Amino acid sequence: MGVASVCFACLSSYAAFACCWFVMRYAQTACFPSMGRVAKGWWSEEEIPSAWGFLATSCRVGAIVAFFVLGPLLAVVHWRGIYVFAGLLAIVVFAYNYRLLRDHPEASTPSKMRKFSAAVINPSSETDYPLKAFAGECVQSEKVWLMLGGMACLTAITEIPSILPMYFRDMHFKDNSTMSHAAASTMVVSYPIGSCLATLCCGQIYDSLNRKQQMYLISSLLAGACCCFIALWVMDLQRGPNDDPQLIKTIVILFFIGVFTAPCYYLPPTFFAMKFGGMKFYATLACALDAAGYMCSILFFQVVGRRGKAGINWNEVLFTLVVLMFATTGFFVRFMWLEVEKPTKAALEGLDT
Repeated sequence: MGVASVCFACLSSYAAFACCWFVMRYAQTACFPSMGRVAKGWWSEEEIPSAWGFLATSCRVGAIVAFFVLGPLLAVVHWRGIYVFAGLLAIVVFAYNYRLLRDHPEASTPSKMRKFSAAVINPSSETDYPLKAFAGECVQSEKVWLMLGGMACLTAITEIPSILPMYFRDMHFKDNSTMSHAAASTMVVSYPIGSCLATLCCGQIYDSLNRKQQMYLISSLLAGACCCFIALWVMDLQRGPNDDPQLIKTIVILFFIGVFTAPCYYLPPTFFAMKFGGMKFYATLACALDAAGYMCSILFFQVVGRRGKAGINWNEVLFTLVVLMFATTGFFVRFMWLEVEKPTKAALEGLDT
């Protein structure tokens, strides 16, 4: 990813930009399955929600720093310099992790942190299960299909920071020349702040809840997100050409969208993949969920990219987000209800050891 970022800054053609962007997103997407596998080896089942909440929060902290620092920096530094700096930093982080990060604790690790490490150190119980057998179990599992549908819709929703700077410029400033893209980027920061706080807090309490309480928590968060997107859509419908842009209200709504959606995106899918896929196939299932999400994101960006003479049709975009949020709610609520009725177990005997 670091090399691709540096190359991105040094090239000029559209095709080269697209290729480098593909490589960067490919590398970024591969991080979460890898991180989940490491977490499963380092922490016990009871500790994973808190640990994962903390790990998932780190990426949101990075987004906050980027919006606050890199946005204003664009006003004084060429955009190519930003990509070179980010790429070099990624290379340094990769070298550090490659040198020091391990799949499992060392021998001196306390016993409570080694509960799941045995499967990583001695995975002999998993070697007899081929991918074909696991794929067959996935195809027959209603929970897998529900999670695929839910993650497809929710991943598209989590891509909104990519378009929010354009939204602020188009909807809240009639004369785009009065607002730079850097200034618009800093206004987006309320979304990752909400995501960061909610993921960290929910990760701490998620493991202390029983399955029914977890269902109520996730359902409530999703219902709140639906209300937020409806509020944005209605505000756009009712806004006249000379009306107050209601900038503060929009920023507050985005904060709560982050609060309501981030725990649903990180917690249930991760723990389902860990339980159903076990140590051997966790990454396989996690990648399948991510793939479904990014396929839906491609379709969503097609909606955003449908420009008319007046620019992006934001009413159409917001309505699409409302539909996606309601679909996400339906998939996740059904999934959580099935979790209450029949808790997830490993798809194949021995995968959860």
